[in-house]
Amino acid sequence: MALHAEYSQDVRRFRREFNELFAILPQDKIEIRNVQMVYSKLFDRKYLVIRMSSNWFEKTAPETDAIATDSFVFIDLLSPPAVLVPDFGPLPRSKKFRSILEHEFVHVNQSVLGRFPKCYGGSESDLFDQLMSHTICEYEANLIQMSYFDIPVPDEARNFLSVDHWCTLRGYTQALEALLRSFIYTEEESIGKNAFFGCLKSLSQELPTRFSEFGLSKDVGEKYSKNHPQFILTALFKLKELDAALSENDRFGDAVRWIEPQLNGQNTVFRPR
Repeated sequence: MALHAEYSQDVRRFRREFNELFAILPQDKIEIRNVQMVYSKLFDRKYLVIRMSSNWFEKTAPETDAIATDSFVFIDLLSPPAVLVPDFGPLPRSKKFRSILEHEFVHVNQSVLGRFPKCYGGSESDLFDQLMSHTICEYEANLIQMSYFDIPVPDEARNFLSVDHWCTLRGYTQALEALLRSFIYTEEESIGKNAFFGCLKSLSQELPTRFSEFGLSKDVGEKYSKNHPQFILTALFKLKELDAALSENDRFGDAVRWIEPQLNGQNTVFRPR
């Protein structure tokens, strides 16, 4: 409770200082449209929601309805953990949007408790720890969302994946995409190539044990470790779909060249420079 009381105090400070800046800055230069506290039925408390311009969302998080952040930078202000949503008028009251919002509130709550990884970086073991922390945080958010709102496993997976396995899959793939994105878009001093590729190599050997340590199914971890080249390839495909310019990104090319020999000739799409 003390952490949440401190969070609420930080939110009040941020909102006050934001409103002071917002009142004197040209409105057409500000991507933030509004900041507000929104009630979470799941947690029975309010969390910070930042309304962003539609243009910002289209550039930053296309095909996304809401995203949680540990902190958002506005001029020289750092927000407490918050959920970012597009500024499309009143928040939708549909079950689908409320479930997405509560999913993101789970992440805000994890951030308040110091559990959600802020960024990827460091040594090989650091990256693996961050990947697993991110996986379990996404697993929890997906499981809570599906259980609370009675959301079934999608039709294409319902016949062979349980809710728990589906949430594990979602958590792991989202974390893996975040790791790859961080490597591709950051500099060598943040995530070195040796640490990054060492972490990817470790997935085929240590994932079952690490899954078990974090309370996930060891059997599922074994299946994922055996197919880890395909998981990585799929994540690279998805990132490429969102950013066609990745073909010219050297670190993206490095990742492709690293994974290609492990695919037994299956990959015929990527041809890095």
